[in-house]
Amino acid sequence: MKKQESYRYSQPFSILREGVAIGSTAFILGALIGVYVYSPLAWVFFIFGSWALYFFRDPVRVPPDHENIAISPADGLIVAIKKRRPERSPQQAQMHCISIFMNALDVHVNRMPLSAEIAEITHIKGRFLNATLDKASTDNERCIYTCKTKDGTTFFVVQIAGFVARRIVPFCQQGVQLKLGERLGLIRFGSRVDFYLPQNFSILVKEGQRTIAGETVMAQKK
Repeated sequence: MKKQESYRYSQPFSILREGVAIGSTAFILGALIGVYVYSPLAWVFFIFGSWALYFFRDPVRVPPDHENIAISPADGLIVAIKKRRPERSPQQAQMHCISIFMNALDVHVNRMPLSAEIAEITHIKGRFLNATLDKASTDNERCIYTCKTKDGTTFFVVQIAGFVARRIVPFCQQGVQLKLGERLGLIRFGSRVDFYLPQNFSILVKEGQRTIAGETVMAQKK
């Protein structure tokens, strides 16, 4: 079993590298345009650069110190809680599926809901429908993480691209062991995460509730 590599995406002040690069470029272009072209136009670049830094923020999260719980893999709004069979599951049994929608203002760094090994990572090409729609789970571009805990529990985390989101960035590799709350990956801009849990877990959240990745308790093992 591999160990998780250091989190190479982190930067000082908890901003991802992509955000630093985009924000810095926007500020430099804004300054140049302000001096040599048209000064009011520079504010467009300054505002965009500030938004990029805000969007790519990576705040510290402290997972609850409890046993047999599952925490939220994403910041956002719970848009659906259903029973559904994951498409990568070899079994026919349905699982709890909690769908979380992330808007453009939410933190988009996703985290591990349970300590587990990343047994498989599968990328599936698809469409870019509005991520709030139920069919986004099966039609949109997505990345499926098949995870297995030490006690044999299998669960799935699915990162789903949205209408604006066009890139899913895993932070880990297949075969690594991640702890509860560790960073799993990133989805750019508005998107969705589906979290599949076995039915021997009791769901503790409800539709319409907002969640915080790495902190909100989603379910507890019976």
